[in-house]
Amino acid sequence: MLYGTVILGLPLFVVGATFGQEYDRLMKDAKRRLELQNSREGRNAQMHQEKTAQFAKATSNFIEEHAIFCEAIKENADLIWASLTRSAATGRRASRRRSWS
Repeated sequence: MLYGTVILGLPLFVVGATFGQEYDRLMKDAKRRLELQNSREGRNAQMHQEKTAQFAKATSNFIEEHAIFCEAIKENADLIWASLTRSAATGRRASRRRSWS
């Protein structure tokens, strides 16, 4: 009777041990996937912050350059206007185009 119990219990033990190993493997894989997903989200958030900072810097640089350009135009408006009216009076275009003949 003891022999029968051991023989019948042995396959149950093997199946139970195999199930335990597979369950542990699945839990480790799930944990690893979750950690990878969290690290990706962290990197994505960091990249978004870096891009936002770069955009803000580029925008402020553009605004500063535009202000400098506007001041230069205001300072040289008389020279620009004289140049445009002189070229209009002589019949020449301000920008020369190449003729394709």
